[in-house]
Amino acid sequence: MRRPLTQTFSANTNAANARGRVRLSAAACALMLLCVAAVAKGQTPRPVLLSEPTSTRALALESVTQVREPFAPESAIVWGADRRTRVRLFAMNLAPRPGEDVSTVVGAFAEDVSGRRYTLKTEYVGAASGAAGVSGVVLRLSEDLGDVGDVLVWISYGGLSSNRVRVGVGHVGGGPPDDAGAVPTQPLLLAGGVIENNDGLAGIDVTLAGGTSPSTLKTDADGSYSFVVAPTGSYTLTPSAPFYDFEPESRSFDSLESSRGGLFFNARRQTHTIFGQLHDEAGRELFNFQVVLTGAAGFEPRTTTTDDSGQFTFFDVPAGFDYTLTPLGGAVASFNPARTGLLVADVSLSLVGSRRTYAIRGRVTDDAGPVSGALVVLEGRPNAATNAAGTPSRGCPRASRTQSTCPTRITRTTRTAARSRASNATRCSTSKRRRPSSSTGAS
Repeated sequence: MRRPLTQTFSANTNAANARGRVRLSAAACALMLLCVAAVAKGQTPRPVLLSEPTSTRALALESVTQVREPFAPESAIVWGADRRTRVRLFAMNLAPRPGEDVSTVVGAFAEDVSGRRYTLKTEYVGAASGAAGVSGVVLRLSEDLGDVGDVLVWISYGGLSSNRVRVGVGHVGGGPPDDAGAVPTQPLLLAGGVIENNDGLAGIDVTLAGGTSPSTLKTDADGSYSFVVAPTGSYTLTPSAPFYDFEPESRSFDSLESSRGGLFFNARRQTHTIFGQLHDEAGRELFNFQVVLTGAAGFEPRTTTTDDSGQFTFFDVPAGFDYTLTPLGGAVASFNPARTGLLVADVSLSLVGSRRTYAIRGRVTDDAGPVSGALVVLEGRPNAATNAAGTPSRGCPRASRTQSTCPTRITRTTRTAARSRASNATRCSTSKRRRPSSSTGAS
């Protein structure tokens, strides 16, 4: 069997086009390329046969010659083993599973003005060229269907029947009345955008549920999106993106009868908190230290200061980025920068710094010059004594958490004691020299 020719959709349906291509409205045509219908609420929607914009007359072509109705029961061109005319209709919400025999799973029927029903054979179902979400359906007119004028045609799939559309066989006119409540079934538009702080947000997934299979597209550079859907269906739109929340979370429509625009979602990037504490290698907290938080391009660095327990906090940090924390130890301590990794939740960090060490050198003197043996007290370390030149020398302990130099204290007591020790030594020496003379004089 020959595969039927594909059909390209173009502009404006017009009654004057008695022959030629099926033409859709310009808006529908431009947006069809974006459309793939989807399942909503876990239910399979019924197929929808497409019609003219202002009537229930089917969008239909003779499948070989591509001409419009009326369709002669017998084709001028031999099609396979017979001359029976094949008519190509267009449907939405129709997507047989791979491997299914469409001639058995997709039923097709017609009814004439007398109420007589005809069973048509489905020979082909496939995607319509240039119209994503729209299927072409090729039906073979039955042997007993003659020049009866208008008939109402419908299809069924999965136990669900479509709407009925009008097709002229032999001639146009007459035929049964439209079904109660029947309306034109042109594709409808659902359109809107995703915005963040009043700016369009590109690359956000928007999923349409309500047709034959889930359909997801990404927002354009200006944050906009568009779906073309079958009429009378129920649909749900849901945006999604890592590290974002959306308001509203979704939008739903029941028995959609007209196109809808202005369907916006407000996006808000999620935020988390970064906690931390600074301490030295001995476990002592380091307070009053600055910590700088830096991130990806466009992130303005933040700075905070550790409290009395060495703790710091950064609130409302945007999720989904890698951040670096750099404590500023200055002359007191040195730190290696710490990274958070991709921020997906609140983070708590413990940062250890190494205290710096220094040497303190000095000289103790009085009016007579260097003071030898003076006691020099270095707070936080054992005492040190001056050498003969009056110079103490000791390595400084690791830097104070609040001071950048080692504090020292040289007391007046030590100076007095040193002078006193020197004076006592001098008197002792003099006394020893005088004692022999006194002895001689006495005798």
